[in-house]
Amino acid sequence: MSHDIVLEGRALLKGELVDCCVAVKDGRIAEIKKVIGGSESLDFSDNLLLPAAVDMHVHMREPGKEYKEDFFTGTMAAAFGGVSCVIDMPNTIPMTTGARALKEKHLLLQQKANVDYGLWGLLAPGSDVAALSRGTVGLKFYMSETTGTAGTPVAEWSSLSRKSGEAIVAVHPEHPSEILPGSPRDLEDYNRSRPPASEARAIKDAGALFGNVHMCHVSSREGLLALLESRRSRKGGLISAEVAPHHLLLNAKSPLGAMAKVNPPVRAVDDQAALWVALANGQIDAVATDHAPHTVEEKREDFWQAPSGIPGVETGFPLMLRAVKDGRLTLERCIEACCEWPAKRLGLKKGRIEVGYDADIVAVHMRDVTKIKDGGMHSKCGWTPYSGMEAIFPKMTMVRGSLVMRNGSMAAERGGRPVPIPSRRSQ
Repeated sequence: MSHDIVLEGRALLKGELVDCCVAVKDGRIAEIKKVIGGSESLDFSDNLLLPAAVDMHVHMREPGKEYKEDFFTGTMAAAFGGVSCVIDMPNTIPMTTGARALKEKHLLLQQKANVDYGLWGLLAPGSDVAALSRGTVGLKFYMSETTGTAGTPVAEWSSLSRKSGEAIVAVHPEHPSEILPGSPRDLEDYNRSRPPASEARAIKDAGALFGNVHMCHVSSREGLLALLESRRSRKGGLISAEVAPHHLLLNAKSPLGAMAKVNPPVRAVDDQAALWVALANGQIDAVATDHAPHTVEEKREDFWQAPSGIPGVETGFPLMLRAVKDGRLTLERCIEACCEWPAKRLGLKKGRIEVGYDADIVAVHMRDVTKIKDGGMHSKCGWTPYSGMEAIFPKMTMVRGSLVMRNGSMAAERGGRPVPIPSRRSQ
């Protein structure tokens, strides 16, 4: 059989590292054997061949806020971070609320995408839920105010839950009744003003509202306990959850001030510890970055005025690989949380090195530890809250058999495609 390209290296196959060749044909993994000859090959024998990450929670800011980030720069940053697919949130300008907004956003983004992408639609009063269900991976439900949205009135929640049908509903779980008034002056104040109790109550309510629900950025011990209780009390359906790297690695005592201001807030150290345990044992299903860039100038405003959100799509997977080296996660669990599980949840043939799957592959040397620097990032915003932390960045990122990034340079541009919309029943 003639292949388009063959990768030689030590690949992660079904949880084990195996010396092998991975053959690619028409964008998919066609064959995995000890030796495959007769085709163009790339030797990565001094690296690990791992699945590329799928980031199911990003805010690329386009359309409407391109001065912070655009889809070209955001997906370039993804490629440098070993991410082959991003799923963009709907709180852009205009919001992704119906067929027209969805079509216009696709027409805009597909001209710029460096990696594959999908879209979330907005579940809110006035949204065309039927149209969004046909053209998105799922629906995003904002329970309270956050960047770009005022949230959803509580009186509308039951009606919207009925309209959501079998679609995945990704929930921003902060309950508005538990968010305290005032103007917080620092990260500790902010944590108190949007307390873990807000997250816990929102998770319980959302778990009861939706049959197919995904909890975004679980950030606290209370939120985690509410998640576990919601799972135990459900009589059917599916409830899943993600954690963001900033809730694992930053906390309310950080000296970063508004540069680390996010919704929900970074929490206490004991919350971080609980999240690491839950991620390691699989109680939290996935890692998703909630990449949400703002300019340095915006983030340096007075704490209360500064917008919430930080960049992260380029650093998320590399930071988790560093956590593997530190012994916080096994390599298998890291790949499951960053690659395999998000793809499976969204019905995508990505996230695994297996015959029939998209050839979305990264090459990583686990001894190649790099210190993150603001100037080394590729997001348009030009900064990172993780500056000074260590990470393990890939040497190569491949998307559907095409080299997109190699050895610190883009190898191809604008080759990303929208992901297929799977059957709701398969999820």
